[in-house]
Amino acid sequence: MNHIFNNKGLLASLLSIPLFVGISAEAQHVSLDRKVSDERGIWGKTPQAINQANNIFKGAKVSVSGQYGTDIAQYATDGLIDGSKYWGCENLPIWHQVELPKARRIESIKLWLLWTGSPIYQYKVEGSLDGNNWNTLVDQSSNSIAFTPDGLSFNFEPREVRFIRTTITSNSRGAKTGGHVVEIQGFEKQNNGSMMATVYSDLDRLPWTGQISATPAKDNSISLTGWRGERVNAQILIQSAQGLKQLRLKSGQVSARLSQKQLVKKRSVRSFQIAANFIKFTQSHGTPVADIISNDSKERMDDAAGINRSVWVSIDIPSNAMPTLYKGEIIVSAQGEKDISIPVEIKVQPQTLPAAKDWNILLDIWQQPDSIARWHDVAPWSDEHFAIMKPMMKRLADSGQKVITASLIDEAWNGQTFDKFGSMIEWIKQADGSMRWDYTNFDKWVDFMINEVGIKEQISCYTMIPWSMKLRVLNEATGEYEYLDNNPRAASYEKSWGPFLTDFVKHVKAKGWEEITTIAIDERPDYLLRPALGIVKKYAPQFEIASAISHPSSANDLVYSVSVGLEYTAPFTPEMRAKRRAVGQKTTFYTCCNPVSPNTFTASPLAESVWLGLYAAVHDYDGYLRWAYNSWGRNPFENTDFGSWKSGDCFLVYPGNLSSLRWEKMRDGYEEFEKYNILRKKAQSNPKLKEKMENLQKELLPRFEASKTRHAKYREDLKYFTEQMNKISSDH
Repeated sequence: MNHIFNNKGLLASLLSIPLFVGISAEAQHVSLDRKVSDERGIWGKTPQAINQANNIFKGAKVSVSGQYGTDIAQYATDGLIDGSKYWGCENLPIWHQVELPKARRIESIKLWLLWTGSPIYQYKVEGSLDGNNWNTLVDQSSNSIAFTPDGLSFNFEPREVRFIRTTITSNSRGAKTGGHVVEIQGFEKQNNGSMMATVYSDLDRLPWTGQISATPAKDNSISLTGWRGERVNAQILIQSAQGLKQLRLKSGQVSARLSQKQLVKKRSVRSFQIAANFIKFTQSHGTPVADIISNDSKERMDDAAGINRSVWVSIDIPSNAMPTLYKGEIIVSAQGEKDISIPVEIKVQPQTLPAAKDWNILLDIWQQPDSIARWHDVAPWSDEHFAIMKPMMKRLADSGQKVITASLIDEAWNGQTFDKFGSMIEWIKQADGSMRWDYTNFDKWVDFMINEVGIKEQISCYTMIPWSMKLRVLNEATGEYEYLDNNPRAASYEKSWGPFLTDFVKHVKAKGWEEITTIAIDERPDYLLRPALGIVKKYAPQFEIASAISHPSSANDLVYSVSVGLEYTAPFTPEMRAKRRAVGQKTTFYTCCNPVSPNTFTASPLAESVWLGLYAAVHDYDGYLRWAYNSWGRNPFENTDFGSWKSGDCFLVYPGNLSSLRWEKMRDGYEEFEKYNILRKKAQSNPKLKEKMENLQKELLPRFEASKTRHAKYREDLKYFTEQMNKISSDH
């Protein structure tokens, strides 16, 4: 396996410093305790104009020791972060001076020296009231790190100055090369009150910098409605024109006024917890996107001026909460700022959503254990590996997951991910030519997922028809791997799979897994699928077949669990799905690299993540499949791109058991799937409710239609669905 990280570490972009040229390889790795990117050093370029309202250097008078060609002094104070426009001068030392109209009391400077080619500068910044007597504000005369497009911020005790001089004394490329100042900004000492905190919807994906187009919540308070057992969410946006230090959150609990009699009689809870965590940015095709949800409730952040810092608010309503109003608050604090209180109200409805393990949705999100081992630099299938995987897989189980992804062979998908899917079963050709199979890792994985994680409804074993059409076998005599032809139409196919299936049946039967084991096949044509199914029927008739298909066909009747691409669901009529259900078969749908919309890519509107679960409910599918829970690229904290896939297609959560906005909204969709089906079932014995649900179904069908490209209307669909469900839930 190709380990990208050593010393069990993450790239230094996850630290509170950028990843700079010139730092030793050892220094670029840190403890896994630091799991979250702080977003520095990961952007291809800085936004052209971060909030300039309080930059008192912009447009100020400047003077310099000299200049090279057209690299004029004014470029350094034009308010733009553009690596092609800078003040430059040869032959160090050189200086650049800002002259303010009058003395100002400043407390911070942000500086960008040229980053192209990663030169390492040594420099200092001084301040003066008269231009003759100077005091040092920033001393980087021993600096050994290069700049990035993020620039560097320097804070100091407030100082009265009129002149600010930047002197560059050294360049790693030589004194003759000179120095280059892209931009220098200065900020005054500010009074309390510059920090703002605004409530937004959990469907808003708020930008890193710049103007907010989303509409804030009414009265700037969090007001949510949910069933008992449901998770509800909101967002808070924190901004400051001057930047913030030690930004932190205190979430506390929501409480209701309940009498002791109510608490005892109803066995209800008086209060429950509010979770509030910062949202971090990664990149999607070169653009910063909010997606990563921190899991450190005590985290403190320093944000530069103009940064939009979002907070994810999540509240799990206990199943024994009273159907009443619960109130609380979230406190936003920062150094030198007045605390801001955000009121929180939760209207708890009388219905109860079961625990996720009891949900009916057939959720099949494919897991990738090898990716976790590589990222955390642990031996695959070691105790340490399983310890790291457990909370991440628990998160999956807590979202209704029913299926364990297991591999029968090496690389079923012919290397479509950064980390290949290794075989959990070793195929071994013995000296006499006979075969044996080592199930050690398969057994570890399945036992772990069933008994420690709690996912136990189905084992999907990939696959008898790999995309490469090759079967890897270890030659015990030579110690080398051989690759056999694996075409289901060839005579050799049965010779390979017949003995294996015979042995595999015995093995899973002995483990007690026979009834939940399926042979899984992904997007293979009928002319390959049918002969493979014939081999399964001959040697392992007790195994069901699970298959994702891009186009429906007559072979689908032979498959126990079919998942059809969302774009091709039209041929699967309600009558066909009902017929399949009547004989015990399952029908789900999936999204992957297509369609473009709706989907769950990093930059997809969050409404689309919820919409998918509602589509399954409205059209009476058994559930949803997606091909990648955690097939990370090289470094998902830097960006979510990989190969030709749309950014974020390969994974939905982040290393260190960090959730994402996409994942939380997908989970929201699964909850709505359950709620909708609970009410429909309840309606069978309640005529008034039945009429309301039938009318709602008629209204929802044309809204949740896969053949249409609705784009911006997905959010309208959700709004309508939520309003109607809340009304019906309150009445029944």
